[in-house]
Amino acid sequence: MAASLEETLEDLCDEISLILSSSSLKEAYINKPGNASRKKDIKTVSYLELQESASYLSQTYKKVCMMGYLGKDKPIFSLLRPEKFRNALGGEFALFGSALLLLPIAFVSTQVSDVSEMRSKLSQFIMTLDVNEGKEFIRALRYMNPSYKGRIDGEMDIEKMANNTSLYDILVFSSDFDEVARNMVNGYYLTFIGYNYLIEKKCETFEQNVRRAFLKILSYQPDTLIMKKYGAYVSLKISKMASKIADCPTCGDIENLDRYMTDAGFNPGSTADIIASSIALYDLERWYRNKISSGIWLPLPKGCNRAGK
Repeated sequence: MAASLEETLEDLCDEISLILSSSSLKEAYINKPGNASRKKDIKTVSYLELQESASYLSQTYKKVCMMGYLGKDKPIFSLLRPEKFRNALGGEFALFGSALLLLPIAFVSTQVSDVSEMRSKLSQFIMTLDVNEGKEFIRALRYMNPSYKGRIDGEMDIEKMANNTSLYDILVFSSDFDEVARNMVNGYYLTFIGYNYLIEKKCETFEQNVRRAFLKILSYQPDTLIMKKYGAYVSLKISKMASKIADCPTCGDIENLDRYMTDAGFNPGSTADIIASSIALYDLERWYRNKISSGIWLPLPKGCNRAGK
């Protein structure tokens, strides 16, 4: 007997949540210049905190995935609760930027048949992020470690904003100085740049291809977390250094730049967030193909009780 639509939806969202949380695990596992990884902690975050944060987000992604099909009964960002993570595990939630990017992906994931359809769907969804989403985003942001946020100057202070601004407007304003926000309000363009580098598979291993995508994005887009903490000169200098690394970087290339950036405290955390979302799309594209071969047709139909053919 074919599974009911409700059962199929829950199974699909289980798998999607695993893909999204594991994208952050993979991103953190692979050693990249300046980022925490399995090989090192850095001054502002440990590898363990990244692992714990990714695991914590899995059930959140599943709930948001379900809401994407069944309808929103609450703002999706009300499910992002850094204080709950702190209360449970005693550490700092370390994947705020990644969650900001991946929650909308979770929401639209059952509404498309492949990754190529996702970009327009994400753009449409981001524009619907309303005042209630904005309130929940600001609430969550206030629980974040100040070292994560850096310094934000401008006429709109996100931390002191009145509760009357849509999250979309917050993202549009933030896009002037934050690459995660810029990515979101411009059709996830950096995410798709990273994804395109990954699917090229130009280097021998997945780890090398992730590092290649990371360095390409860092070369193209100066990291805004570094910029907010250390200024534009340092951020641009790091981008220039990244641009000189070989297309398929050797261990020596990575180690030399990593040592310099880690010793100086230059963490390209925004670039890491982008790469996590690129890895998510890379894994989702394979997942969509597998669903077709197993008889699950996406996007899921509405108004009928069978998802298979």
